Amino acid sequence: MVVEREMKFGKILAIANVLGERVKDKGEIGISPKHMERYGFKPATTFEHIHKDLMQHSYKFGEEEMMLFDQLTEVVASIDEEEFTDTPLQGRYLQAYGAKQHELNHAMGR
Repeated sequence: MVVEREMKFGKILAIANVLGERVKDKGEIGISPKHMERYGFKPATTFEHIHKDLMQHSYKFGEEEMMLFDQLTEVVASIDEEEFTDTPLQGRYLQAYGAKQHELNHAMGR
């Protein structure tokens, strides 16, 4: 179960990052370096901050952004409540993050 949790949190981070890159002003990054740094240590709390930041830009969501948001909520919903905690992540989440980020960028022509 630990590996699955790591993979899901990695996918969440990638989807949120791509979504953020699409809705933030030109030159802004998807997820702040501060959040990226903290995510591995406190994933649930940090995701809460990332989500709040994304929602401040939700008025910019078009069809593709809504599809990304739907993917994000689907992965979040797939994590058991007792696993959606601030238990630190192992480095495996970075593999899932990189793979999902690559997949999404490729699918969206980046």
